[in-house]
Amino acid sequence: MNLSKQQTAKTAGVLPSSSIAEVTVTEASGLVRIANGLVAVDYNLATGTYDVIDLRDNTTAIARAHGEVDGLGLIEPARECNREPEPNVTRTWAGQDVDDALGRGRTLTVTTLLARDRVELLATFTLREGKSFVALGSGIANRRPYAIRVKSFQPLMNGDVFPGVEMKDARNLNGGAGSTNNRVEDGADKACENSLLLTFTASGRRRSLVMGGLSYQDFAKYVALGKYDCWNGAAPASFGGSGDPEIPAELGRTWRSIWKRSWQPSNADPTATVSAQVAALDPVGRLVDSGATYQPNDLFYLDAVTDDPFVALESYGLALRTATGAHPNVYNNLTVCGWFSKRNNSAKLIEELETAKQLDMLKTIPVALRLEPDTSCWTAEDC
Repeated sequence: MNLSKQQTAKTAGVLPSSSIAEVTVTEASGLVRIANGLVAVDYNLATGTYDVIDLRDNTTAIARAHGEVDGLGLIEPARECNREPEPNVTRTWAGQDVDDALGRGRTLTVTTLLARDRVELLATFTLREGKSFVALGSGIANRRPYAIRVKSFQPLMNGDVFPGVEMKDARNLNGGAGSTNNRVEDGADKACENSLLLTFTASGRRRSLVMGGLSYQDFAKYVALGKYDCWNGAAPASFGGSGDPEIPAELGRTWRSIWKRSWQPSNADPTATVSAQVAALDPVGRLVDSGATYQPNDLFYLDAVTDDPFVALESYGLALRTATGAHPNVYNNLTVCGWFSKRNNSAKLIEELETAKQLDMLKTIPVALRLEPDTSCWTAEDC
């Protein structure tokens, strides 16, 4: 069943807990909603912004977010890039069934025609039956008489996280997919690669937010919470930014991060708005020919409904495994990687094992040592 803005789907009602609500797509007064009984996305066709709603109690988890492709699709004037929003915009939508390894559901696609820039921007929102996460995607149709190169997709920009909710005892955890150290830190301020978790309490109830890469085709994934701007005005020149050494391109503990802080968050005000951002970037980009449509399978995962942070992360990991067709070897032992720990030789790894033995670690959990079969070193002393 394909839906269009001329067709109205059956409105999802309140179903018994033993039932799994079907995914519905409806439009009313210029607001298009895709919902599955757990979560809803409300897209405003007039403003180009959308909200993510926790349907269990109708709490707004993400408010007034929007999407951009290489800076196109701007909602408000850019502070640093001297860019203005497109004045002549037309938006249409369509719904389509999906049935894949992640489950059965529907995709809402919003097409934004930018007359001045002669491109069409595609924003996709996919929900599955019985699943609390939203899959976010982007695309672009080139209506110019020449080819263009696309370097970035941002399906979620400047979304207010749980607006009006007083976050207490907030913690965040970055998920750098092996490229950085993972750290649990205080607060709701984080910029990093791939994925992150935010968890906090509000009115005595725990809530959590997980967002990160879901599928990977052409781009690396980045995420941020807090007052950050993306790479357009801050990245190294290799990413199309200014390359200005006075603008800090390194946030999130690694040179790969592409966020810069636009203003400092106010730790004294627990109700201060936290902004959510995701970005799919590639410094070389992809060439899109005149008349062609480019919609890569580079999707983001967003779950603001699963309260338990451990369950939320496990659900993300399982969805990521399914979406990428990965088959990781599951084990519960501690692994010391010689290369990552900068102790990549046999003698130093034996010292690590002796330390584990002295601390009685071997009595409670197996310890594995990983010696990398190469000669690359961080420094000469590490060899």
